[in-house]
Amino acid sequence: MDFYAALAEALHAGPALVVEVSPRPVLSAPITQTIARHGLPAALATAPAGADAHTALLHLAATAYTRGHTPAWPTPRTPHTRLPLPRWHHQPRQEVPDLADDLADLAAEERRARLAGLVRAMVAEAAPLPLRPGDDTTPLERLGLGSHDRVLLRARLAQRAPALPAHAGTDPATTITDLTDQLDRVLAAAAAGRGPGSPGAAEPHPKPTAPPQGPSTAR
Repeated sequence: MDFYAALAEALHAGPALVVEVSPRPVLSAPITQTIARHGLPAALATAPAGADAHTALLHLAATAYTRGHTPAWPTPRTPHTRLPLPRWHHQPRQEVPDLADDLADLAAEERRARLAGLVRAMVAEAAPLPLRPGDDTTPLERLGLGSHDRVLLRARLAQRAPALPAHAGTDPATTITDLTDQLDRVLAAAAAGRGPGSPGAAEPHPKPTAPPQGPSTAR
């Protein structure tokens, strides 16, 4: 159940005061919109932005009091319920193969085709509608990828190609073809850097040679 539906269902039970407890009032706008949209008999209490914890608590208590609610302050004799600590479900990290290693032995055309398929598949997962044949040159924003989607897309691609520029894919006008071009340039540079004689390339070890065999002299 999403936030709006859960809030509307809870407030349909009768008059209520919604108290937002957070460092910043980030939910005040959607809460107010939900209350107004459904005509619910509810009000919102939120702390002023930038207030310290003590001031925020006093502000929330004052708002509740002016709305007809008397806060029940805890006392030393107030019973407390001990809650179990949440368990940490550890999931081992799956190593993602580097594209530079995965596609190192491919020719340039085949490497680019594989990259285009990879980018298209990732964009298709994030897009709200299926991709069409001509969508490789359609801006990601028109394909339905918002700013958050584009940042996640860039992060997923950077897992496979760490040298990918930080701005790659974040521009709304970026296309699948643009991302493919950027990935192709990164991998081409990586392949050139691994060539023989390049900086960082491993030098082959010389094979040991046997000493020359001359005529033996007996003494």
